[in-house]
Amino acid sequence: MHFTLRPANLPTDYARIAELLNTAYAKPVTADELIREDADLPAGSIKVQIVALNEQGMAAGYAMAQRFPNTKAGKLYMYLVVDPAVRGQGLGAALLSELERIARHHGATGRQRRSHRYPHLCAGGCCRLVGVTMIEQAEEGEYYTPHTSVLREYRGRHIALALKLPAIAKAVSAGARRLTTGNDSLNAPMLAINKRLGYVPAAGSYDVAKCV
Repeated sequence: MHFTLRPANLPTDYARIAELLNTAYAKPVTADELIREDADLPAGSIKVQIVALNEQGMAAGYAMAQRFPNTKAGKLYMYLVVDPAVRGQGLGAALLSELERIARHHGATGRQRRSHRYPHLCAGGCCRLVGVTMIEQAEEGEYYTPHTSVLREYRGRHIALALKLPAIAKAVSAGARRLTTGNDSLNAPMLAINKRLGYVPAAGSYDVAKCV
C-alpha cells in the first residue's frame, strides 16, 4: 500500500480524525470535542498531529505526540490509530517511526501515559488510607471511573466494591444514565467486580512503552 505522511490540516482534518479514533475508542468522540480539547491545552504544551493519506488522498491513519508543561523531562505521550480496513500493511509502523522521530526532536527518551486524578471516596482506618475510587462526568448523562485502587495487603476484603457502590450511587443521583470504566484485561478480581456491577466489555486499547 502506498501512503503519504503529512502534518494534520486543522481544523479540516478533525472530522476524519474523529472517525479514525472512533474505530478504537470505547466512547465515541466528535470533531467538536477534539477542537475544544486542543483549544483548552495549557500554555506551553506541545502537540504534534500527523495523518497518513492513502492513494485517494483520504486519511487512513492518525498519530499524535504530546507533552504538557508539567510532564516529566524526557517523557512524551503518544497515540496512533489506523483504519481497520488497511491494517497489517505497514502504515502503523510508519506512523510509529515518525512519532519516535518527533519524540527525539523534542528531547524525549520515553513515553508518558496520561492519567486523571479525581479523588471521590476513600476507605481507611484512623491513620492509614487503604483504598480510593474516582469518578468524573464525561459528558451530559455519562460518568467515567478512571481508577479504583486498594493496597495489596487489604485486597480480598470487598473494599473496592464498597468504594465503587456509593460512587455509582452518587453518579446516578447526579443524573448519570451511562457509566463507563477501564480495566486491565489481566486483573481478574476487578473484572469480576465490574461484571457484578453490571458493566459489559467494550473496545479496549494497549499501552506500550519504548525507550527512544
